[in-house]
Amino acid sequence: MVSLASLHRIEKRLQQASCNMRPFGGYSIILFGDFWQLPPVADRALYYNVHQDRPAQDTTAQDTTATDIGSAVAHASQPNVHRLPPTKGPSIEDISGFTKYRQFTESVELKVQQRQQGNQDAFKAALEGLRNSDVTLAHWETLTTRCQANLSLSEIRSFEDAIRLYPTGAMVNEFNHGCQRDSKQPILKVSATHKTTDAIAAAATGSQAGQLEAQLDLCIGCKLMILENLWTERGIVNGTQCRLYDIVWRPGTDPRKDPPLCLLVAVPKESYGGPYVEEYSFRGLSYAVVPIFRSKRDFWLNGETRYRTQFPVKLAYALTIHKAQGMTLPKAVLNLTQGTKNVSVYYVGVSRVKRLEDVMFEEAFDLERLTAATTALQEMRQQDEEDDLYSSSQPPTHRRRIEQA
Repeated sequence: MVSLASLHRIEKRLQQASCNMRPFGGYSIILFGDFWQLPPVADRALYYNVHQDRPAQDTTAQDTTATDIGSAVAHASQPNVHRLPPTKGPSIEDISGFTKYRQFTESVELKVQQRQQGNQDAFKAALEGLRNSDVTLAHWETLTTRCQANLSLSEIRSFEDAIRLYPTGAMVNEFNHGCQRDSKQPILKVSATHKTTDAIAAAATGSQAGQLEAQLDLCIGCKLMILENLWTERGIVNGTQCRLYDIVWRPGTDPRKDPPLCLLVAVPKESYGGPYVEEYSFRGLSYAVVPIFRSKRDFWLNGETRYRTQFPVKLAYALTIHKAQGMTLPKAVLNLTQGTKNVSVYYVGVSRVKRLEDVMFEEAFDLERLTAATTALQEMRQQDEEDDLYSSSQPPTHRRRIEQA
């Protein structure tokens, strides 16, 4: 999801590219998405009300805001605005992004559920309860029918190849490591390439380096996810799931020292429409074998532009729910009893599948696990939906909502 700061940066970059200081460089901008999905990690969502986030003592930030952004946001210091407990206040980029977001004056609300269709009324109702943090006993009873303990052995076996969705990266790494260990295949450690003397780039995380990992642990047959739009027209896009079929080196290179030339991966033929090296069958499904080459990413870290070259893939026996956001999965396995309780995370995870029968929960959970008190962030989100971000003493917004079936 785009954050307030990201919206500010997008506008600045468009203004630079077009040499035009009009809002967003004079371009028409359309924002689309679902605010009931997860907010940006370690950042403020577009519906975040910066007037409720600023510590009352932070007069310096208020003066800076009025100077750099203008009087449109200077009223944040008014005493009748409810404030959260003192925390690190919003940045100039956050406040600028908030101001730009309020310039969008028309909303189109899509009312038809596209992912869950057909005879799935009970499942849709349960998802709606999770979405609005209003889970009832009936919703809980619907979801608990999919607990592993309540399923037949044949149903459980049908989830053997399903992706696991977990709330934390540590849980994902543990499961991925266990699957590779159980495969009893030799592991090849593929290191990324950086400048010879750039230790900072070599130590950068995947999220810092454009989603390219410093080291990949690969084995033949392992489940992978592609992290780049390599051939959008043919279906090789960010999020494509595949399996490692083989590894290829250039003639004359040393496989123990030199990085591979390419990875041969098997992608589902039903979602791929291009040429392929050969066909491959696994558990009754047809796959097309295609090559994946290394990608180079420039990234900014510690005041300097750096680069990393690596294969744009990651292990995908399990994914974090954040990474799965926006995906539609044929089947998914979740565990709602581990980690900190977060109903929004549960909603995103469970709603990745089209039908109730396509989800399985590893452990049983009680109704309390699905209930939560309304948070300040949820109140801001609701206020945004109602176009009521300002206090009654301030002018109302003029956003017009159009419902679209």
